[in-house]
Amino acid sequence: MILKNKRMLKIGICVGILGLSITSLEAFTGGALQVEAKEKTGQVKHKNQATHKEFSQLEKKFDARVGVYAIDTGTNQTISYRSNERFAFASTYKALAAGVLLQQNSIDTLNEVIT
Repeated sequence: MILKNKRMLKIGICVGILGLSITSLEAFTGGALQVEAKEKTGQVKHKNQATHKEFSQLEKKFDARVGVYAIDTGTNQTISYRSNERFAFASTYKALAAGVLLQQNSIDTLNEVIT
């Protein structure tokens, strides 16, 4: 009986990990929501050089990368800037950033008080 419960627990854990992996993969590849949005827009894209220039100036001003994708649901017109690039969402990058910080710095450096 105990062996059967352990086996079921292992199977449950594996199924859970598989489910999380598939969900993560779906989120990073665009998934159904992205396909649905493309179907609604009818692949209509309007390139506006003035808008592109404004986003570029914002990037320079704030020393950052900007990603924009907007749909006017009334006309199906879209505005996009760096729409094919991947951007970290909310706190998803923090674990990786902490890992890099720990890899590149010693404990003594991290304990140093800066005033």
